[in-house]
Amino acid sequence: MENKVIYIAGLGLIGGSLALGIRRDHPDYKILGYNRSDKSRNVERGIVDEATADFKEFAPLADVIVLAVPIKQTIEFIKVLADMDLKDNVIITDAGSTKREIVEAGEKYLAGQSVRFVATRPNPGSHKSGAIAAEVNLFENAYYIFTPSRLTDASTIADMKVILSGLHARYIEIDAAEHDRVTSQI
Repeated sequence: MENKVIYIAGLGLIGGSLALGIRRDHPDYKILGYNRSDKSRNVERGIVDEATADFKEFAPLADVIVLAVPIKQTIEFIKVLADMDLKDNVIITDAGSTKREIVEAGEKYLAGQSVRFVATRPNPGSHKSGAIAAEVNLFENAYYIFTPSRLTDASTIADMKVILSGLHARYIEIDAAEHDRVTSQI
């Protein structure tokens, strides 16, 4: 996977740390970011190559779109992406804390599109927040959970593992409903 364009919406602790981890193993990837806050559009730290306050601006350029925003915003962005002209076979993923609603939204709004969709849950431990707390090692040895959907083809998770290799995380797959049941008990 050479010269990919990765677009991360939400440059807080999770999104910023994802960008740093991706860049560690893939310095040739172009990493674009979206954040409403000027303070979090932290290009200077090298978190992203370019940043925008307009979510739609970079989406058509991306090979991978990561939605690292709150659940309701993730679902709204999925709806927006469904109406956009995106690259064929773009991977759309998220970093939300619960999965069932996101998988349902992906399957509903992205069905019939030329996209690959897989919901994910990175599970780092940190009490910090915001782009200023982004850390390249945040996901090291942490579980990174994939919750496949009907829009996840055989290559999607394998491709994501290559893209995310710099996180040094432990990858597992689980059904979205099972993920939510287990995490609600913890």
